[in-house]
Amino acid sequence: MKLGTLQLFAHVMEQGSFSKAAIAAFTTQSNISKQISSLEEEIGVRLFERNNQGVAPTPAAVCLSMGLKEQLPMMKRLLEQTRKAAEADQRQPHAGTHHKDNDKYQAEQVGNSI
Repeated sequence: MKLGTLQLFAHVMEQGSFSKAAIAAFTTQSNISKQISSLEEEIGVRLFERNNQGVAPTPAAVCLSMGLKEQLPMMKRLLEQTRKAAEADQRQPHAGTHHKDNDKYQAEQVGNSI
């Protein structure tokens, strides 16, 4: 499951339509539709009822949306911390041996970014 797909799902829930979500996410309606269909296939449930008036969330979509409101910000922070740890590692000299102070430095760098 891709973070970007979950973010697109959240846009659809907030906007109430694929076309409005596409505008908010700076993408196309067809991309939103493909991503939502892929997500539905992956988790094995229909998330939206589609009709001429647009889309209506199913109870499963409401459940997923409630969980994502809490989890998406945490996932974004985790990815940011992971990238910062990787950047700190790239700045460290690597002489082919592992030194215990290197772990301490990296932990401090990640801790300072939280």
